[in-house]
Amino acid sequence: MHGPGLTLVVVAQLPPAKFSALATKKARRPRILIDVRAERFAKQGRIAGALNIDLDSLRYRAYAVAERNDLVLVYGQEEADSRKGAIAVESMGYGDVRYLAGGFTAWTAAKLPVDTGDLLEVKGPVGFKAAPAFGPDVRGEWKTLPP
Repeated sequence: MHGPGLTLVVVAQLPPAKFSALATKKARRPRILIDVRAERFAKQGRIAGALNIDLDSLRYRAYAVAERNDLVLVYGQEEADSRKGAIAVESMGYGDVRYLAGGFTAWTAAKLPVDTGDLLEVKGPVGFKAAPAFGPDVRGEWKTLPP
C-alpha cells in the first residue's frame, strides 16, 4: 500500500531448509540470527547461534548486534512473529533481512537441529534511535556505531 505517510515494507521469507543453509553457512559477509521469542521459549530450544531479542526489545537492541549491511535472519515461534520481527529490523535501515517461513514450529517440524545450551547474551546499551556514538558490540568490545 502506498500513499502519503505509508511505506511498503517487503522482507523475504525462506523455507526452513534454505533458512538453515544461510544460518549455518560460513559466509564472506557477517550474518546475524535473531530469535524474537520470549526468553522462556528460547531457553527450551532455539536455532544454534541465535541471539534472543524478544519482539518488544528488538527495536532497542538490534543495533548492538548487527551492522546495517549484515544479513539478518529472524524467526519467531510462528510465521507472523517471524515476519513482524523481520519488518521491525528492516524498518530500522537494515537492507538484507529474511525471516523463517512458518517460524520455529516449521523448523522443528522439518526435524532441523535444536540447540538447548545456554542462551547467547546480547551485550550493549539499549536504544536504537537514541543510540550513543559508540557502544559495546555483541562480543563486549567497544566499536563506533553507524549514524
